[in-house]
Amino acid sequence: MTEARRRSRRISEHRRLLVIACGLVVVFVLLGAQLVRLAVFEGESHRARAQMRLRSTTWIPTWRGRIIDRTGRVLAIDEPGYEIAVPFDVITGVHVETQAARSAVEDLGVETWLAMGPARRAEAIAERRPCFEEEVERLWALVRALGGIDAAALAGRLDAIRAHVQHLAAEVWDAQARRREMRFGDSVDFRPRPIREQHAAHVVLPHVNDEMAVAFRRFEDGHPDLVQVRDTLDRRYPLSSMSLSLDPSSIPGGLPPALPLTIEVTDVARRLLGAMRSSAWAEDVVRRPFVDGDTGIVDLGGYRPGDPVGTRGLERAFEDLLRGNRGRLVRARSGDVESRTDPVPGHDLQVTIDAMLQARLQAILSPTVGLAVVQPWHGSTALPVGSPLRASIVVLDVPTGEILGMAGTPGAIEGEPSASSRLNRPVEGVYPPGSIIKPIVLAAALADRSLADGEPIECTGHYFPGVTNVARCWIYRQTDNTQTHGLLEPAEGLARSCNIFFYTLASRLGIERLLAWYERFGLGAPLDTGLLHDLDDGTLRGGAAGHLPTTQEIRELRRRGEIDFETVILGIGQGRITWTPLHAANAYATLARGGVRLDPTLVRGDRETSDRKPIDLALPEHAVRVVLDGLDQALHELWGTGHHLGAAFPGRPIINARGIRTWGKTGTAQAPALAFDRDGDGRLDETLTGLDHAWFLLLAAPEDDASPRYAIAVLVEHGGSGGRVAGPIADLVVDALQVEGYLPGIAR
Repeated sequence: MTEARRRSRRISEHRRLLVIACGLVVVFVLLGAQLVRLAVFEGESHRARAQMRLRSTTWIPTWRGRIIDRTGRVLAIDEPGYEIAVPFDVITGVHVETQAARSAVEDLGVETWLAMGPARRAEAIAERRPCFEEEVERLWALVRALGGIDAAALAGRLDAIRAHVQHLAAEVWDAQARRREMRFGDSVDFRPRPIREQHAAHVVLPHVNDEMAVAFRRFEDGHPDLVQVRDTLDRRYPLSSMSLSLDPSSIPGGLPPALPLTIEVTDVARRLLGAMRSSAWAEDVVRRPFVDGDTGIVDLGGYRPGDPVGTRGLERAFEDLLRGNRGRLVRARSGDVESRTDPVPGHDLQVTIDAMLQARLQAILSPTVGLAVVQPWHGSTALPVGSPLRASIVVLDVPTGEILGMAGTPGAIEGEPSASSRLNRPVEGVYPPGSIIKPIVLAAALADRSLADGEPIECTGHYFPGVTNVARCWIYRQTDNTQTHGLLEPAEGLARSCNIFFYTLASRLGIERLLAWYERFGLGAPLDTGLLHDLDDGTLRGGAAGHLPTTQEIRELRRRGEIDFETVILGIGQGRITWTPLHAANAYATLARGGVRLDPTLVRGDRETSDRKPIDLALPEHAVRVVLDGLDQALHELWGTGHHLGAAFPGRPIINARGIRTWGKTGTAQAPALAFDRDGDGRLDETLTGLDHAWFLLLAAPEDDASPRYAIAVLVEHGGSGGRVAGPIADLVVDALQVEGYLPGIAR
């Protein structure tokens, strides 16, 4: 070999060594970078995972806050109880297969098992499966027997659990796959691993009593892998049922024969308190997950399957406040406690209602009393005597705006759509105001100087000259078009509820100014009592806004030449206007405060409601005085619309209480048609028209007080005359306030 060839060979070898060295440098650089990434950037995460394998975590249950009334009586409380939970592999049937396979391996030995083919292994598992199936069936039989549920109901519960966990697993795996793809691209396959809920036990029988828990514990002792008896807390409503006595002598017609009248009241305040769902739904978990699918961070107040959730009323509106946070106990594999986070109980919620007064309001509306039932003296020609009527009562404390009681009947008229029965009528039912709107119109006209103090207006029977069949006074309609009220001063115009008087005021104000005053009094917007809460679709629930004509509607009315008629009928609470009984009570409370508006509240100490500022409507003192004078005359002058019950009870006053002062207004508002599904086929097949809603609004105070102390609104749907139908209910509400010590005097 020549020297030149040797030199060329050495150079080639050096180059190869250099390439290999460079390759090794690249490898070491990549390994170093990976080491830095694992140790520095992801070190905390990997250390946490490694440490979690050496630890066990136990979640310590919390308890829900109480709901108490204004006097401290407990309305809702968590009480200790039990629940029965079953592991997910038992629910899915995997447990039987796993146990049968394990038994086969133990019986045959590992070496024999490994030497067997798939067919023989399947035979060995099948031979042992019935034993474990029998154990599981014994469990389900115990659940059915002690839980009082049939096989179909149990199957439905198990299907719901399986569906929930599968849905949750799909969401978690999707999030994990997206994170993996963002980190490594789509070249790396994602292999989902079981989520926590697939290893957990799930509640199949909530609210288990002591006797049932003992029976399940006996089963658990022999089969700890099949069932768990857990300590839990059940939501109880201690005052949900009461027995009350009413004196029927104050009821028109002497309806109840026995003295005293005993009323069994159930579900006291439950429409306000709401209800609980025994297990969280998927949307609850999405709204507030226990474990964040992206970060893995645990929210101790988040939802896990089996968590109770408020679904309606205050339980729903204040869910996050009442809920509380569970605790956490972390143990090392050695059994030593490494850390403990104590549970944080939910906050108590104090409401403004008086439970005893609330019970009395509900008793007044009971069919036993008979005032929320069509009676012969109601004068109804459309509904048969004995037909149940839906009704609402609201009682407000005027100085504070606090709701002392708020009751409503369920949808009781046979054949009506079922959705009607779910309304919390005092705050969610919307109705035309009728004549009870007139005090607001009078106050607005006096404040805007559309009516001079003491200025009279003549009742001509019909408002539009030469047109006698529309925009008439109620007295003109009822006397064959011959009688009118004549010349009326403001207070008397209100006391006699003259339609012509208020058509005139509405026309002078004009539709825009009239609607602006209605809005100042709170019409057209929901009153945030504390029941309001957001739904998933962004809407509010827990209080209705009612309706006022919109700008577009006003423009259309002008285009059609109907604006004059719509304006005047808005002045008597008809047309395109609705509100709730709570709106009505609050508007009268605003007048009683001299024109200072406070939104009514159902919750004490709530930051949002306690921070509300009073709104001064700037009503002149003389305007308030004239309105209250008119409301006084309406009850205490013989010709006042709220003075007596009518011809069926000659001379009998509507409000009979002694030792107090009262101001009031009746209202009979044209109601929409009443539709029925008489044959139960889901289609409305009968409609009643020409019905009226009955209103009675009352302000009350001790006899020596110059200003009203309480505002009471009563509505009876499709009841007819406000005085005859709603008035006696308002009278019994005054009795209730006296019995419970809010007003002086002894109830009759």
